[in-house]
Amino acid sequence: MLIGHTALAILYEFDSAKEIVDWELGPQATAEVKDGMLELTVAGGQNSGIYFGEDNWTDYRMEVKARKIAGPYFHLFVRTQEPAVDFYFMEISYNSHTTSLFMFQGGAGNEITGGPRPKRPDSKDTKGGDAYTIVFEVEGETLRTYIDGKLMVENQDKTYDKGRPGLGGRDSTVAYEYVEINEAFEPKDIKGLADWVKAHTEGGGNTLILTGITPSTIYPIGNAKPDGSLLEEFLDAGNTIFNTGEYTFYTSEGPDETNGQSALPNIIDVPEAFVWMGKGPDAWQANAVEMTPTQDGKDHVPSLKKYNTSYPFHLEDYEKSPWELEIALAENDDQDPRVEPAVLYNEDTGGRLGIFVQTYVVMSHIRVFRGARLWVNSSLTTIYQRFYRLNRPINNNDLGKTEVPRIAVSYQQSAVREEAVNGYQKSS
Repeated sequence: MLIGHTALAILYEFDSAKEIVDWELGPQATAEVKDGMLELTVAGGQNSGIYFGEDNWTDYRMEVKARKIAGPYFHLFVRTQEPAVDFYFMEISYNSHTTSLFMFQGGAGNEITGGPRPKRPDSKDTKGGDAYTIVFEVEGETLRTYIDGKLMVENQDKTYDKGRPGLGGRDSTVAYEYVEINEAFEPKDIKGLADWVKAHTEGGGNTLILTGITPSTIYPIGNAKPDGSLLEEFLDAGNTIFNTGEYTFYTSEGPDETNGQSALPNIIDVPEAFVWMGKGPDAWQANAVEMTPTQDGKDHVPSLKKYNTSYPFHLEDYEKSPWELEIALAENDDQDPRVEPAVLYNEDTGGRLGIFVQTYVVMSHIRVFRGARLWVNSSLTTIYQRFYRLNRPINNNDLGKTEVPRIAVSYQQSAVREEAVNGYQKSS
């Protein structure tokens, strides 16, 4: 069993001014969302900007696509305690044509670049006004900055161990195309995941992605709490769960298949729900199920081709339940209507359950299984951006009552089964 990082991923694309309604403007800063961009102006010589997120965020990575409109500086802030007073920031300067790293305390700055300032790269943008993809990440006492994928500065400082991220500059106007935040828990921190689930249950609109393992902190091992688990409460509050990599909710952390087939019907309250290759609880089959893209799949994920899976949704299981099919990207009707990738919507609770590449790992499937993380970062992100982030309806259902939903990804993969590969090995 390999246990990986659990991560909070948030993407802002500035399609609506509602995305920044809860953000805090610092001194001498103004911001406007227009034409799919966040335009930020900072005046008066202030190292200021706009701030978001939570005060207790510790280790995270912020990525932005930013374009200089006017003025001499780009800024990104991390671990902000008080805007324009206590914070770290990276700077891209058009005066010295360099990039640097600073720690501010009590309004006084201390450069912590840790050596000569790296030269500011030439922008490769051809649309007018320099544009860069900029990354600022903090991990423990280490701060790193990147411009267009190249490491610029890496140094250590222990002044601040938590605080909010922010965007900014000094006497400048900058347009931001997107901002993405990834907040990582420590490996094996299943308690951290449970805390996140608790904090993001009420109100709905948030998304949890499980990669084949259902941590026992959110659903007790061995179906010890068949009703009222954190995972069930999260789903019933109008949130979304995606699973990939294995049978839905089948296993907790550890080498044993601890939950079996019972977890899925327990959590979604549908006794008939199973995701074997064939129909019903005893319909495990050695052969994979070939999925063919639907028209929605062709439209929304053009790269999706025919592929093999093991554990699709069987739509007949949900005919007498409040769950209905919301979108299917691929299907197989050879034995009964089966769909995957797909999302089910609960008409009573507003919850959503989605699956993609749920595969029993035999040799011919390892490529698909190992591609599951790529799905999280590409195809699934595409689906999420098009529907949840843009609040566009699927099948006339109103998705997106929360303007800025949160996503948690639990990167926990199940072991490759011994009999499938003629000798035990671990997935990576």
